Amino acid sequence: MRQNLNILDRTTRLFLVAIICMINATGFISGTFAIITLAIGVLLLYTVIFGRCPVYNLLGFRTYKKENYEEYFRQQYFRK
Repeated sequence: MRQNLNILDRTTRLFLVAIICMINATGFISGTFAIITLAIGVLLLYTVIFGRCPVYNLLGFRTYKKENYEEYFRQQYFRK
């Protein structure tokens, strides 16, 4: 599976996961809303770890441009 998140997206999502965990750990929210926010936090953590977002995949978004870097590297250093 290919990555579709750049470092800025991943950092922002990790920051949101940290906020969600702190809010739930302090007991600021409880009940069903706490369970829903934890589920959202788990999904965000999945996207941070693996670098791919299923929603981006469905919508065709892609912020990670590794192919461009690889092509640039090939053109610069492996000219024929």
